[in-house]
Amino acid sequence: GGHWMTYDIASKALQVAQYWQFRIEPFEAIPANPEDVWGEQLRGLLSQAVKRRLISDVPLGIFLSGGIDSSAVLAFATRHVPPREIKTFSIGFTEQSFDESAYAQRMAAHFGSDHHHEVLSLEAVGDLAEEVLSMLDEPMGDSSILPTFLLCRFARKYVTVALGGDGGDELFAGYD
Repeated sequence: GGHWMTYDIASKALQVAQYWQFRIEPFEAIPANPEDVWGEQLRGLLSQAVKRRLISDVPLGIFLSGGIDSSAVLAFATRHVPPREIKTFSIGFTEQSFDESAYAQRMAAHFGSDHHHEVLSLEAVGDLAEEVLSMLDEPMGDSSILPTFLLCRFARKYVTVALGGDGGDELFAGYD
């Protein structure tokens, strides 16, 4: 749980108190059709979350990997903005084993977004490693920082702000 601590220098008194305790409590109010009820609630919450983030006074786009997370962001965005007004961005690689951009292009075509795509070689990524690593505030062991940097640099030619699907796997238990 969460605690706070106070130390009084004059009296040398130390006080510790708990202000929060994690508990898993039984949930009795499960509806008869939870997939329908909770699914509709979840869709509503996600739609409103995306809608709020579409408010911008600068050009805005969406990073589109073709995965479920970023595709869901695009799907919900199309509820609030005409699809052709939504700029989506992906990068691909000349080496087929690293290239998943076809999925992004399929999602962009399906929803009708204004899609921008750039193809790069792995050498281009490798040449940037030192530059990108020098910009990080702390060590980072995720190699996706390199293609993410390239995607940001590419998208910046068109937009100032971009939405993405990062965090969806963590929130919806997408990882083992």
